[in-house]
Amino acid sequence: MRTLLLLPTVVWTLSLAASAGAATYIIKPDGSGDFPTIQAGIVAASAGDVLELTDGTFTGNGNRDIDYLGKAIAIRSQSANPATCILDCAGTLDSPHRGVYFHSGETAASLLEGVTVKNGFTPPDTPLPTGSGGAGVLCTDNSNPTLTNCVFLQNIAGGTGGGMFCIGSSPTLERCTFSGNRSQSGGGALFYASSNATLDRCIFAGNSSGGAGGGMACGSSSPTLTECTFSANSSGKSGGATWCTTSSNPTFSGCHFLGNTAGDTWTGGGISCESASSPRVEGCTFDGNLAGYGGGLAIQSLSAPVIANCSFRRNRAAQIGGGIFCGDTSSPQLERCTLSGNSAQSGGGVGCLGSATALVTNCTLSGNSATRGSGFRISGTLTLANTIIAFGLQGEAMFGAGTSLSLTCCDLFGNAGGDWVGAIAPQLGVDGNLSEDPLFCDRSNENFGLAAGSPCAPDHNPACGLIGAWPAGCSTPVHPTSWGRVKDSYRQ
Repeated sequence: MRTLLLLPTVVWTLSLAASAGAATYIIKPDGSGDFPTIQAGIVAASAGDVLELTDGTFTGNGNRDIDYLGKAIAIRSQSANPATCILDCAGTLDSPHRGVYFHSGETAASLLEGVTVKNGFTPPDTPLPTGSGGAGVLCTDNSNPTLTNCVFLQNIAGGTGGGMFCIGSSPTLERCTFSGNRSQSGGGALFYASSNATLDRCIFAGNSSGGAGGGMACGSSSPTLTECTFSANSSGKSGGATWCTTSSNPTFSGCHFLGNTAGDTWTGGGISCESASSPRVEGCTFDGNLAGYGGGLAIQSLSAPVIANCSFRRNRAAQIGGGIFCGDTSSPQLERCTLSGNSAQSGGGVGCLGSATALVTNCTLSGNSATRGSGFRISGTLTLANTIIAFGLQGEAMFGAGTSLSLTCCDLFGNAGGDWVGAIAPQLGVDGNLSEDPLFCDRSNENFGLAAGSPCAPDHNPACGLIGAWPAGCSTPVHPTSWGRVKDSYRQ
């Protein structure tokens, strides 16, 4: 009994001794702190130690190309304000430098917090370790650090991942911002070769790539993104905000894609996924994105994403699929999505080509515009259930002679070029299909809830249940917003 009583005391004493051994060191930009540079502090530090950076601009050797040496230490700003604690790499073509290099199996206990990393520069064939990727931060060799409240600003990589490049590593990023970074692929960040990073409330704004993935790119990787914002990113090819390739299956939850742009003849202003990449996109907003195909989102080549509870507004495609484009051999599933005010030459809401196989349930398409097919442009197989296509501004509700067009409990009404016309005409009045005003609560303000008496409400159509993405009832809706409006609300 006496031994059992002593054991908690012994454990507590050992824990106290361990924590008491941790030290905090002060590092100053002018070198007058406990160590002259950040790297000198890392060399001297032990596991659990903290290097606190005072405000100012850290530059020069020892304050760039920083190597954690595999140590479980924290480097953080005293002020917790990345705008006032800056690591300026001052990288140039003649003198390339990056910000931070993780390559020794760092764990989540290796922390970078509250700093800005800017002006990293890694040209093609750079002499820096592992080549030209990751001008801001590079993670390799199963290094999984934690980065919190950091800003990666105006870093330029001649290869991949301007702000960050991860290969075989899965860091955790919380409240980090990637702004004005550039590269050939993954302007803001690139995750490659099983780099399954976790990103929470991160911002990608104004990043660009000459190739694919202006904001972010992932290859053979499946990062998880929660409440992240992609705004005004651009790519020369596919994926203005995000590009997924080679069996990448990321998860996007509650994310916003606002005003991103892909190349004029390329795919996916918001997200472009290809080569058997099947992300799950849930509760996300796509607003004002632009591409040649798939203004909001593009799906190609054996990709089978699930897109649920998402809003596609004011996206535009120069060719096909203002909201969503489905390329050959793709098989997306759309559930409870709203597409409004999108436009394209063909397929204002959704455009499919080749042998695409789309499954669409409980969606609402309203106010979309296209020369052919305000709601859908179909070439392939479409299964459409409990969906509303109404008030298309130009073109018929659906256009195309798909190999299989199966509609169940769908309401097509008030589209400028006709509703149940062409190949789908025989399906009106069959399997619960109808052509009646859905009685939206407030269409002009994008409240697509169903007013009392709507033929799409479950009470008035018990055989089908709810038709459309929004429930019956005209309570005031919560509208998706833009990142600019969010920032303005904090300034007031």
